[in-house]
Amino acid sequence: MEPIHFTIHAKPRTKKTSQRILRFGRFNKIVPSKAYCAFEKAVVPPLRRWWAPREPIASLVSLSAAIYIDADRAADVHAFYQGLADILVLAGVLADDNRRIVRDWDGSRVYVDRERPRVEIVITVLSALQRLEPQLSLLGSGGGAAGFPSSSVERRSLEPCLSGSLT
Repeated sequence: MEPIHFTIHAKPRTKKTSQRILRFGRFNKIVPSKAYCAFEKAVVPPLRRWWAPREPIASLVSLSAAIYIDADRAADVHAFYQGLADILVLAGVLADDNRRIVRDWDGSRVYVDRERPRVEIVITVLSALQRLEPQLSLLGSGGGAAGFPSSSVERRSLEPCLSGSLT
């Protein structure tokens, strides 16, 4: 499957920065900031309409996001990822945002673009061999930290051993 590219044309907002505590009857509840709620409300419906003919992705994916913010300020990158993943689930693009579906956010960055804040997202559905990569590295004979091969030669020698059984 080819990578899926799309752009969210809105000011990116983090979900967990400036959370609010609201009272519901006798109970308090922590809710996202007003800015994030407005971002979510503006982004989810069009994203849902665009994705609607397809089922949510339930297999392992690699996400990449180029996040363009409107001011040069400190930003918690992980808070952007959490909010974006939740939006992708709400819009029906991803079935869930747990580790069994979202493997990584490799290649993601935060940039400043005062004129055109936006989020450019790439979703790559991983192949069967890419899904096995963490297990392949644990099969290596050592050298690397935590069981990871210390060189690309070791990794290449493992791949042919398993590729035949995957077909």
